[in-house]
Amino acid sequence: MKAEYFKAICQMAVHGAQNLPDETAASVPELYPSYEWLVENNVRVKKAQIIFRYGDKLYRTVKNNTKFDGKNIPGEDGGKYFQEIISEGE
Repeated sequence: MKAEYFKAICQMAVHGAQNLPDETAASVPELYPSYEWLVENNVRVKKAQIIFRYGDKLYRTVKNNTKFDGKNIPGEDGGKYFQEIISEGE
């Protein structure tokens, strides 16, 4: 039973992390899914502003209905789909 509670708490933390301000999000990148995982699982996000990791940086989607298909790479040709999150310390 404790494992189920822990899993539920972790899922709530990951879901809630999408609402964190950029500065806070940058301090806890582990809470966000990786770009590679999103591509491998053929994820399509319905709304913009979904945060994810790519390398050692965080990005957010800028368009609704963005499909992670590996064709648009953050930081390269994906500028119209993804925006890098820059923390104030950078």
